[in-house]
Amino acid sequence: MSLSSTTYHFASRDDIVAAALRWLAEQERAKAHAAVEALPARVRQSGLTHDDLLNLITEELVPEDRTALRAQYELQLYAADHPHLQAEVQTWIDAIEAMFGEVLERLEVPRPAETARLLVAVIDGLRLTALTTPATEAGAVRNRAALSWLLENLLPRPPHDSA
Repeated sequence: MSLSSTTYHFASRDDIVAAALRWLAEQERAKAHAAVEALPARVRQSGLTHDDLLNLITEELVPEDRTALRAQYELQLYAADHPHLQAEVQTWIDAIEAMFGEVLERLEVPRPAETARLLVAVIDGLRLTALTTPATEAGAVRNRAALSWLLENLLPRPPHDSA
């Protein structure tokens, strides 16, 4: 994109960054929404099992192409030094937490909003670790085991749920 095109559409670098934050946030929300909606109808109607939720999270944890994920964190860190952009990041986080909250409410988790906030924070931490360390199968296995343990301890296990 040419400089004249960007200066025509955006008054400043911060305007470009804000637009990029909004775009990435919308992409992430749409991807998360599609993942939830793709769950089988019977699971959506009868509630999600621990394994369903674990699979949903681990499938989306770190994509093979890490470019967009890295851009997401670069933009969030840029916002850390630019307070007027922090509302964009907060809107993004709020939307993802709300989506997790809805899923956790279906699971009849006590305090779904607080649990969703905790899960989003853990996922962010695991993603940052994955972005800043060598990608290995052992790392993916450790991430899945940690998430499994967290879900086991945060979420009530229905009697019919096996694992």
